[in-house]
Amino acid sequence: MKMKKRIAATAILTAAVMALSAGCGQKAAPTEGTGENAGSAKEKVEIEYWALPYGPSDTYDPTLQRIVDQYNAEDHGATVKLQIMSWSGFIEQIQTAIAAGSPPDVTTAAYYGLMNYAAMGEALDLTDLVEKWEAEKDPIADDFLDGMLEAGIYEGKQIALPFQTDPKNIYYRADILEDELGFTNLDKEVSWDKLLEICAAVKEKYGDEGMFPISFFTLDQGSTNAMLN
Repeated sequence: MKMKKRIAATAILTAAVMALSAGCGQKAAPTEGTGENAGSAKEKVEIEYWALPYGPSDTYDPTLQRIVDQYNAEDHGATVKLQIMSWSGFIEQIQTAIAAGSPPDVTTAAYYGLMNYAAMGEALDLTDLVEKWEAEKDPIADDFLDGMLEAGIYEGKQIALPFQTDPKNIYYRADILEDELGFTNLDKEVSWDKLLEICAAVKEKYGDEGMFPISFFTLDQGSTNAMLN
């Protein structure tokens, strides 16, 4: 069926979310100094990073490893230890790690997982960091689209940072919703209550004809998760 108009509905992917990264703790490992400090030991933080795959393992995994290797090769006060996890059983794995007192320092996770970790007191408060970026007009602050950072806020605290967004749009049949059912202003913001009202009207009039009020064509679970969130 030909779709004629669009209801704008942009969603932050948090499963895929709007996949996000939550900070937990940090480990420090000794390293040798350089230059004037050569020969003296200083602490260099080792960050354990559990990454969930968001692409085919033959391309996503090596690409992520190259990014981590590049970071580790630069002059930082930290090194990243990457461990690529599997979606299967990940929730159980990280919950076990949390219970044992040895969670990863950083992890990518679905939105609902991040809120659970925050409720358990296992998410690092990143509010000061974000405020510092904004106060100093750090270019990194401009990398986030409007509304993205808000998705990582729990009880007023910034507990996660987004690294991926997935825009979603809903299209509708103007000849049915406007011309036949009399709904107006559908090119403006539509509330969930209004959407449910529209769906009910379509079902009542066209349900016997086998027409569904709303449908999402999804080829993978990630697309559905974005709508459910």
